[in-house]
Amino acid sequence: MVELLDAVAAAVRRLEQPGVEVTTHRGLVSQVADGRTVSVVVPHEYYVLAAPEPESLRAGVVGFGVEHPGSAEFETSALHASQLAALLEISPTSVAELERRGIAATHFPLGYVPEWDRWHRRSAVRDVDVVYLGSADPRRMGILSGAAAALAGLRNELVITPHEQVTGLRPDFLAGTDKWELLARSKVLVNLHRGEKTALEWVRVLEAVLNGCVVVTEPSDDLGPLVPGEHVVVAAPGEVGAEAAALVRDDRRRARLAEAAYDLVRGLDLAQPAALLLQMCERITPTPAATNPPVTAPEPLHHPAVWLPAPGGGPPAPPELAPVRLRARPAPTADTRLALLCTGPGRDGRAGATVQSAERWAVPVHVWNGATHAHRGAERNRLLEATDEPLVAILDSGDELLDDTLLAMADLLRSDPGLDAVLCPATYGGTLVNVVRPDAERLRRRVYLTRGYVVRRAALEAMGGFTEEPALADLVDHHFWLSLAAGGGRTGVVRRIGLALRPEQ
Repeated sequence: MVELLDAVAAAVRRLEQPGVEVTTHRGLVSQVADGRTVSVVVPHEYYVLAAPEPESLRAGVVGFGVEHPGSAEFETSALHASQLAALLEISPTSVAELERRGIAATHFPLGYVPEWDRWHRRSAVRDVDVVYLGSADPRRMGILSGAAAALAGLRNELVITPHEQVTGLRPDFLAGTDKWELLARSKVLVNLHRGEKTALEWVRVLEAVLNGCVVVTEPSDDLGPLVPGEHVVVAAPGEVGAEAAALVRDDRRRARLAEAAYDLVRGLDLAQPAALLLQMCERITPTPAATNPPVTAPEPLHHPAVWLPAPGGGPPAPPELAPVRLRARPAPTADTRLALLCTGPGRDGRAGATVQSAERWAVPVHVWNGATHAHRGAERNRLLEATDEPLVAILDSGDELLDDTLLAMADLLRSDPGLDAVLCPATYGGTLVNVVRPDAERLRRRVYLTRGYVVRRAALEAMGGFTEEPALADLVDHHFWLSLAAGGGRTGVVRRIGLALRPEQ
C-alpha cells in the first residue's frame, strides 16, 4: 500500500499544480490535520491498524480502495467508506458494488508508473522461469499444489506469505525495488485470486507487465484493457501451471506478449486520474485536529494469520511444549556429503517410492528397517547412529522428490556455513506445506512445519537428536523446528515445490 500511495502522490506531483503541495506521511491523519491538508488513506488497512482518532477528521479524508468484492478486506473498506469525504476505487467492479449499496465511489484507473519500471525495454537476463507473489489461503495453495508436476524442473520463485498485515520487510514478503527487480528477472508470473473474489489483481499484474514479465492468470471478471492471448494468458485454475510452463519454453510467444502488454500500459497515463483526485481534494474542507496529536504513531498490534499452509491449517501447539536447549555446534567441515533418511515403512507408504524418486538424482537413501510402529524420533535417531553423512534430508516413506530441489537445498547449506537447515514448499494432499518460515513465537502457538527438509547433522546433535518422548510421537518435526528456532538456528528456503509428502492416514 505504501508503494501504491507513493505512485499516486508522484502522479499528482507531476501535474505541477501551483499552490499544491504533495507529501507522503507515515503515521496518523491527526498528525497532519491542520485545516488545509486532505489525507488519502487505504481504508481497509488504515482504520484497522491506526490508533483511534476523532471521527470529525474523516471529513478531510479520501479513501483509496484497492480491494474487490468477495474479500473480507473489501467489506472492511466499505464499512468505513461512507464516513469519508470521498472514495476512489481502482476497480470498476468495486465502484459498481459500492454504488449498489448506496455508497458513492469514483473509478481511479491505474496506469503507467515509471517508478515501478525496471525494464525500459532493456535486454533483461531472466534467470527465473515462474514467479508467484501473494498471500496464502486454502484456494491458492490448492491450485499451486495441483500445478507442482507442471512446474517441476523449472526455476521457480514462490514468494508466499501468511495472510496477515505486514508492516516491514521480511524474507517471505518482497517490496519496492526487490520485488520489481525479481519481476524483471522472471519470465512468467502466475496470478491467482484470493478467497471468493474473481476480479483481476490489477496492481500485481501492472507491476509484472512494467517489468516485461508475462502474466498467466485464472479467469477474471474484469481484465480492463488487457486482451486474452494478446496481452495476458487466461487459463482455468487447473491449467495455470501447464500454461505457465508452456510459456517458459516458448520464447517467441512470450516476447510478443510482453512487448504488447508493455506498450499498452505505457499508454495508460495517470495524469487524468491524478487530476481527478486533485479536483476532489480541492472541494473538501478538512477539519483540524481537536487536540495535539502524538509525536509518533504507535506501532500496530500484530494479528497472526488464522490459517496457515500446513496440515490441518496449522492447529494449535500444545502450550506446555518446551524446546530443548541447543548445545554449541562445531564449524562445518569440508565434508558435505548428503543422504536421505527415510523412516516409517509399513506405517506410511512404500519406502520404494521414496527410494525410486531419489535414484535419478543419485541421492543415497537410508531406510529404517526396524519395528513398524516405533516412535518416529527413535527411528530417525537409530538411522543417524548408523550413518555419517554431514547433511541429511528428512522424509517419511512414501514421500517423493519431484525434481532436483533437494540438491539445491543441500547446495544452499554448502554455500552458507551459518545455515543449520533448509526447507522448500511441498505438496501435501491438496495443499502446500513448509511454506511459512520457522519462527519461535509462531511455533509456540501453531503446528505448521513438518518433514521435508535438509539439516546439518551437527545441528541435530546439538539438540540431542530427535525427541523420543512418547507424548510427542506426532510432534517430532514440530519439536525439531521449535528447538532450532528458539535456539537461534538459521533456516534457508528454496522457493520452489520440490517434494510430494504423503498425507498421514
